[in-house]
Amino acid sequence: MPSARRNPVRSMVALMACAALAFTAVPTAAATEATGPDPAFHGLTFGDEQRVGIPVQVPSIIDMAFGELDGRTVGYTATSSDGSLLNVIDIASNTFVQGAAMPTVIQVWKLEIAPNGKVYVAAIGKDPVGGQRGELWIYDPATNEAVFAGVVPGSSSNWSLVVDDQSNAYVGTYKTGEVVKYDASTGEFTRWDRVEGEEYVRSIEYHDGHIYAGTGATGAVVKIDAEDPSVRERISDPLLDIFGVTTLPWAYDMQKVGDWLVVNFSGDLAATAFYNLRTQQWSEKTLNKSAIAGTPTRNGNPGFTQLAPRDGRIYLTYNGTIAEVDLSGAEPTFSDAGIPFGLGMRGQAWVDLSEAGHPGEWLVTASRQGPLRALDLVNKKSIILPNAVQTSTGTPLHTAGVNSDGDIYMVTYPAGTGAVYDTGTGAFRNFPAEQAESMLTVGDATYFGLYPGGHIDRVVVADDGRPMSSRVFTLGEGQDRPYYMVEDGGKLFIGSIPGYGLHQGALTIHDLATGETVVEKGIVENQSVIGIAVKDGTVYGSTTIVGGLGAEPIATEAKLFTYDVASGEKTGEYSLELPSGQKPKHISALSFGPDGNLWGTTDGWVFALDPETMQVIESKSKNILPEVTRYGMWRPMSFDWYDGKLLINVASRLTVLDPETMEHRIVTDPGEEIARFVIAPLAPEHRDDPAVEQKGVYLFGSSAPDTLRVMSLATDSAQPEKCRPGNGKGYAYGHDKGNGPNPNACKKK
Repeated sequence: MPSARRNPVRSMVALMACAALAFTAVPTAAATEATGPDPAFHGLTFGDEQRVGIPVQVPSIIDMAFGELDGRTVGYTATSSDGSLLNVIDIASNTFVQGAAMPTVIQVWKLEIAPNGKVYVAAIGKDPVGGQRGELWIYDPATNEAVFAGVVPGSSSNWSLVVDDQSNAYVGTYKTGEVVKYDASTGEFTRWDRVEGEEYVRSIEYHDGHIYAGTGATGAVVKIDAEDPSVRERISDPLLDIFGVTTLPWAYDMQKVGDWLVVNFSGDLAATAFYNLRTQQWSEKTLNKSAIAGTPTRNGNPGFTQLAPRDGRIYLTYNGTIAEVDLSGAEPTFSDAGIPFGLGMRGQAWVDLSEAGHPGEWLVTASRQGPLRALDLVNKKSIILPNAVQTSTGTPLHTAGVNSDGDIYMVTYPAGTGAVYDTGTGAFRNFPAEQAESMLTVGDATYFGLYPGGHIDRVVVADDGRPMSSRVFTLGEGQDRPYYMVEDGGKLFIGSIPGYGLHQGALTIHDLATGETVVEKGIVENQSVIGIAVKDGTVYGSTTIVGGLGAEPIATEAKLFTYDVASGEKTGEYSLELPSGQKPKHISALSFGPDGNLWGTTDGWVFALDPETMQVIESKSKNILPEVTRYGMWRPMSFDWYDGKLLINVASRLTVLDPETMEHRIVTDPGEEIARFVIAPLAPEHRDDPAVEQKGVYLFGSSAPDTLRVMSLATDSAQPEKCRPGNGKGYAYGHDKGNGPNPNACKKK
C-alpha cells in the first residue's frame, strides 16, 4: 500500500482540536439574531442568540477496523460528533497517525477495509437543513482524504456494512430494512428489496457470491444471491429449536471466520450461534449464557464488530469474562480464558505493544471513548492504554435539564459522557452519563430516565461538585425509554416507550418515600405515553402511536387520557378533536396554564383543553404551522411558562405564545428544528448587565447539535433586580431576615 503523509496532518488536526477546546472554554457572542423584526413580544424581550459552547468534546466511537498501513498495524475509526473526524491510530505505538474530516457525518456505525486498500464508512449524516440521512464515505489512507460517495437511497441510518472481493460495498439500512449495493466501478447505488419485512438490516457478511443479512427488531439471517437479489433463503429457522425460542431477537453482529459464520443475537438471549458455510448447517452448540459454568455473571455476549482469529480460535466477551471459542474442529468448543472483561469488542487485532511500553503480543480492541484495551491471554491480564483518538468537534446533545442549583445537566448521543453547565461561573464540567431520555429535578436531586433498560437514576451533587448517580428502580414490564416525568405529592409520574418490537407503552407511578411502584402498561392500547400533567389527584396524559423500534404502529391516532391516582383507574380516553379535523400521531407538552386550562401541542397546533370535558377550546387554540401534519415520533416537545407566556416547541420550532390574545412568534430560525430548550439563570458574561441577575432560554438543535446556545429573557412587568451583598445584620438592600451576608440580596433599580 502506498505510504501516507503523516506529520503535517497530525499537526493540523491537533491544532483544530486545541482551537475547538479553547473556543468551548470561552463562550462568545453569537451572530444569530432572534427571528422576526422585533425581539419584544407582549412585554417579553428575547436577546440575540449567543453561543455558550460545546459541552462534550471527547471522542465517542462505535467501531474500529484494524488493518495494515506501511507495514504497521493501524486502527481506522471515526468519531460520532457534529462533523466526524476519521482517525488512523498506530496500534503498536498507540499514537495518532493522521485524520480526515467528514463534515456532514454525525455518527459512524461501521468501517470496512476493502481489497483496494480504501476504507468504506457507513455513516449517519445530516442534510443542509439538519435532516438525518444515511451516507457512504470512502477514505484513502494514501492521500488522507475522505470522499463523500453519496447518500444511500432510502436510508435514514446505516447500521451495517460489508465489502466483496471487487471492493463493492453492501450497506444495511434503517428504516427501509434493505441491503443497498454500491458499485465501486460506477459509483452507483442499487436498492434491494426489504429483508423479511423488518426495519433494520443490523448485521451483514459476504461469502462466495452471497450476502448474509441479519435483521431486527425480529431477528433472522437471510442468504441473498448477490447477482440476483430476488433469490433469498431464510437460513435461521433451525435456531428457533436450537435456542428454544418462538422468535429470534436482533441478529446484531455477524462475521465470517474460516468455514463458520458467527452470529450474535442480542436482547435477553445475548447468545452466539455458529453456521457452517461448507455444510450449510447450524451447530447445535451455542455460546449461550450457561455454556461455560463458573463465569462471573449471566450477561451473555454483549457483541463484537471485527474478530481476529488465531489458530482457529476467536475470543468473545462472555458473562463478564473472555470466552475462547475453538472453531478448528467439526463443532465449536468453549472455554473461559480467565480475564475479567465486560465490554463489547470494537474490532480486534493481535499486536506487539512493546513500543507502547507493554512487551509481548496482545489482543487489542477499542472502547467507546477511544482508549485501546489490550488482553494478555497468556498471563491473564488486561490493560487500558492512553486515549489517542482525536475529535475536532463535539458530541451531539440529546437531553437537558435544570438541577436544584440552577445549573444545566446535559447528556449526549451516543452516550457515555455528560456535562453540567455552571450558570454561576459559565464553566462546563464533564461526568460519566448514560443515555437519559428525560430529566426531572425534585428537591436537591435530579432524576434521569435511562435507555436502554428503562432505569430511573437519582443524581445529586457531591461535596466536590461532581454529579453522583445511584439507581432508584427499573420500570420493568417491557418498558425501555422513560421519555417524560413529572412529580406531584411525592410521586414520580413517568411516561415510557416499550422495548424493540413492542407496542404497549406505560404510565408508571413511583412513590419516592415508600418505593411503591405501579406500572400501568398499555394504558392506551398499542400506544406510548409522552405527555403528563397532574392536578387534584388526576393524571392527564397524552400519547404517541409509535412503540418500540422495529414495531410498526398499530394505532392510527394519538390519544388523551385521564387517570385517578387514588383509585388506580383510568377514567377516560379521548380523541383530540382539532378544528382542522386532522388526526395526530403525537401529542405532548401537556401543562396547566395560568387560566386553568390544559395546554399542549401536536403537529403545528398549540391547543387548550377544558380539563372537565377534555374538549378543545377553539378560541384558545391555534394552528401555527398548518402545513405540518403527522409530526413526531417519541420525543416530547419542550415547553415552559414564563411571565404568563407559553414557550413551546411547535413541531420542534421554538415558539412564544400569549394565552390571552393567542398571538405568537417563532423565536428561532423556522428552518431549524430545536431538539430541547430549558429556562435557567444566565452566566454573567451572557447577561445584559453582568451585575444584574437574569434568565435565558438555553437550547440546542439541528443546525449545531453539539453546541449549547442561549437567548436572554427580559420582562417589562417588573424592574430588573440588582444583587448586592448584605452585612449580616439585616440591613442589605432587600434583605430583611437578618441571615446575611447574602450575595444574592437585591434592590430594585
